Amino acid sequence: MLAAAARGEFDVLVAEDISRLWRNMEMQTRDINELLELRVSIVTQAEDTRRENDLMMLNLKGSMNENNRKEIGRRVRNKLELLAKNGRPAGGRAYGYTPASQSGTGQIEVNGPQANVVRQIFEWRAAGWSGKRIAQELNAQQIPAPGAVWRRNPSGRSQKRTDGDWVRTAIVGDVRRGIGILNNPVYKGDVVWGRSRWIRSPRQCDSQVRGGRGP
Repeated sequence: MLAAAARGEFDVLVAEDISRLWRNMEMQTRDINELLELRVSIVTQAEDTRRENDLMMLNLKGSMNENNRKEIGRRVRNKLELLAKNGRPAGGRAYGYTPASQSGTGQIEVNGPQANVVRQIFEWRAAGWSGKRIAQELNAQQIPAPGAVWRRNPSGRSQKRTDGDWVRTAIVGDVRRGIGILNNPVYKGDVVWGRSRWIRSPRQCDSQVRGGRGP
């Protein structure tokens, strides 16, 4: 957006509310100053930077929006922590298990065919096979990879991906982050949540995922 503004592709930025553009005050202040320097006006339902006093209101709302974002994050994390402490699923899914949202009991259940694949992977690894060799063998046997089938369409029917091949990273993953079938603690019977968290960086437009251990 800023690059397009610098090229002169538009002179007014219209949004329903300032929260649809920013929820971080540092980013908002930086971007608004740059847009104003480029003579681009910002217009929402209630504010218009072409009116002198409205810029102050945008700053006030921006501070409120940032606080609201942080409060939502706190509430979500507290809820996930409560679920984890009660032994309930706190999000995510692991190959070999049926998520609670798709099981008939409302609890995570073992997926028989996938569980057999997981056991085979560990047996091959114990025999000295590399992650690449294991992935090649699974593909040779035409075994669907994790995520090859999932429910996402409105009808609830399963949809197949066209790129459902196994790759080395799905097998080996990262031991520090506990990802990849061979490094996932769930296969040892350990329940770990909060392994990753979203970090908003004012230097980047997109959020990033950083590894981290939860309680």
